[in-house]
Amino acid sequence: TTHGYSPRGMDIDNVARSTTSPTIGYILRSPLKLANKSNFFNHIHQGLFDYLDEKGVKMVFLGSENHIDIDRLPEFIQTGHNISGIAIMGEVQQAFLSGVIKLGLPLIYISARATGLCHSVLANEQQSATFLVDHLVELGHKTFAWLGGNKSMGRHSERYQGVVNALRLHGLKIDPKHE
Repeated sequence: TTHGYSPRGMDIDNVARSTTSPTIGYILRSPLKLANKSNFFNHIHQGLFDYLDEKGVKMVFLGSENHIDIDRLPEFIQTGHNISGIAIMGEVQQAFLSGVIKLGLPLIYISARATGLCHSVLANEQQSATFLVDHLVELGHKTFAWLGGNKSMGRHSERYQGVVNALRLHGLKIDPKHE
């Protein structure tokens, strides 16, 4: 944002001018809660808050995916909360995402992808993997294992492929018995 970047679909300057008390609601993926967010999303939350505060836009926590009744969300948003847009932090179930999209508000999907449905802000998995592998190879490592999680999520595949590609640049690969 320092360099003028604003995710497509949510022009914050326009949101800030749109109402007398503009507010962006945010939702955490299941099972995250405010009390136990990941280190990753704590930084995202703080950065988003700082930027919105600078623009005069408030931010309100709408809840976690597993605690929001998606059928009642429209009534909550329409009861004077002045929600001008929504940010979802993390990959949520397709049915839940579809319910949020139906609200018709600008939507940013952070650290997840829903091509053709809404705008996403993603980490650069390939670049991260390249930096990691380059660093480890410089330290002398030649054998690598893959310990992945959340196999059902798209990020798992992106991270795995990023590591495989980065290793390939060094003439290395993951031994299948170490995956």
